Amino acid sequence: MSTNTQTWFEERLHSSLTLRVRIDTLLYQEETQHQKIIIFDNQDMGRVLGLDNVVQTTSKDEYMYHEMLVHPALLARTCWQQQQNNTDTLDVLIIGGGDGGCAREVLKHPRARVTMVDIDKRVIDLCVRYLPEHSNGAFDDERLTLIIDDGARYVRASPQQFDAVIIDSTDPIGPGKQLFTQEFFATCQSVLKQGGILINQNGVPFLQPTIAQSHKNFQAVFRSHTFYFTSVPTYVGGVMAFGWACDDTTMHQWSTQHLAQVMRTSQLTTRYYTPDVAHAAFVMPPDIAASLKAV
Repeated sequence: MSTNTQTWFEERLHSSLTLRVRIDTLLYQEETQHQKIIIFDNQDMGRVLGLDNVVQTTSKDEYMYHEMLVHPALLARTCWQQQQNNTDTLDVLIIGGGDGGCAREVLKHPRARVTMVDIDKRVIDLCVRYLPEHSNGAFDDERLTLIIDDGARYVRASPQQFDAVIIDSTDPIGPGKQLFTQEFFATCQSVLKQGGILINQNGVPFLQPTIAQSHKNFQAVFRSHTFYFTSVPTYVGGVMAFGWACDDTTMHQWSTQHLAQVMRTSQLTTRYYTPDVAHAAFVMPPDIAASLKAV
């Protein structure tokens, strides 16, 4: 389905602020049993995916989000494995991530194996068709096991242990709401290996209270947690936050030199992530720190 149009997509994620993105070419629109899906082209942002009237990803800036979602944790975990003389696979659980960008970045790590759980197969199929650069063949990689299921239900029943759990979810509305609860984080902790890391997205702190909610719930479950930040132009309102939770209090403190060496050994190529960028990303602005203390 392809029609030319000059209408606008309006994102109403925030009660008093609307993002408008011009629909230059509407490519697909559907409502599944789980969510509304729209895919269209925009002159400045390239190809755009929206779910439930919220922009999820664009072909222009997705790499900024996906590289920072994945590589800080997986490189830190690889450093830890090397220190332990551990040559096992890097077992990663992705909850959500239907566009495939998260899986693409995880599979850049040569020892990674991925279990990906997403609730809506339709999103995956449409992203493979209309946004193939996001996954870049990840769904055909034999190291990836795709499971169509509710992510929280899967984790509760999982017999497997993981080096990292990456929650690449929508915001805490609709199907994504349960993925931000203390109960869910505790379940994720139970499937992490020793020193395993949980990563989740926490929206834009300037406009959304998600980071405070995650801070409170992480604090009740993990020995150590923090947040790090990046800029993604699609997500209006300033920097967006990623949550980092682990029972090893030193896991995010590897030197930039050590991380860079692992990158070279792994032949890891990135457009946004570098160890220096990641190191700076963990510096928390005072206003955000103050908002967490108030919880």
